Parts: sequence; C-alpha cells; structure tokens
Amino acid sequence: MKDADADSPSRLAQVAKELHKLADGIGSGKVQISGIDLTLSDFITLKVKQKMTGSKVMFDLKIQAKLVADDSGSTRKVTGKKSYAKGGDRPYGVKGLKKKYTGLWRMIASAIKKGDSPDVGIVRELQAISSKYAEIASPEWATLWHEHEGLVAGCVKAAQDGNFARADAILGEIGRGKKSCHKVYK
Repeated sequence: MKDADADSPSRLAQVAKELHKLADGIGSGKVQISGIDLTLSDFITLKVKQKMTGSKVMFDLKIQAKLVADDSGSTRKVTGKKSYAKGGDRPYGVKGLKKKYTGLWRMIASAIKKGDSPDVGIVRELQAISSKYAEIASPEWATLWHEHEGLVAGCVKAAQDGNFARADAILGEIGRGKKSCHKVYK
C-alpha cells in the first residue's frame, strides 16, 4: 500500500479497529491465532517501542502471553495472523520438522548418488517425520506431499534393491516435483 493510502482516515480506522479487536480478545483471555481458538493465562507482558525517523513514526508492540493448558495438560504455541491453509505462517514446530526432514533426505540422496543403499535407521526416521508433516500439510498441497512420499519410498526401495539407475531417475523426479511445488506454494 502506498504511503498516501496509509495516511487516509479509513486506513487509520482499519488499524485502530484491528488493535481494538486484539485488545478485546486479550481482555477476555480468548484469542484466535492461525485459525485456532486459544485461552490466555493471566501471565502477559507488553513492550512498546516508538521511534520517529524523518516523516514517519514507528510503533513496535510486543505482547507475550502464556497459554492455559488444555484438558491433556499441554499447551500449543502458534504463530502468524492467517490460517496456515490460507497462506499464513506455519504452525509451531513445523519448520523444525521440515529442517530435520531435509537433512535426513540429503543423507539418503547422497548415499544413493554414491551407489550405496541408505541407512535403514535414517529411512525410518525420515518416514516418521514425513508422516507427522503430512498431518499438518495445507490442503492445497497435501496431495502433492503424499505423491512425494510415494516417490521417496520408491526411490529408497530401488536403492535397497540395488537398482541405482532407477533410484537416480526417481531422485530427479523428486527434485523437479519439489521445485514446482515450492514455486506455487512457498
């Protein structure tokens, strides 16, 4: 949005309305983040920073609140404004899962490229992470993720059977699929 639009009363009213909505939610102890209803505990902190540079003023608000535990006694940490399925931030922990998956997959792909069968323990760990990742997959790309899982299983099976030419061909297919998926959904 252009700076001129940001100065208009309607934009000011929109920002104020959004802040009021957040304040009302915090005041009631009930907020919705990434499409998930959460209950806040009384432990909450607020830090406000204000800065003026040239003809602009910046307000940084940092609000941290502990969540009330659910029936199981666990709490969730969720970040973002929009639902993950609508292009918002990933649910908490997904980035770590994806990084772990990527590291394991690189070890498997490297072994296959060298003509070695991938370590069974690494393959099992990759499959476990892949299943967890599939559970939180955004509906828009969940089907592609399941196809990816099938290709990975086929690649590993081919390598374990000693058919490294087939495994290498599937590696290429996985790479192209990942690239096209990330182009659309990342």
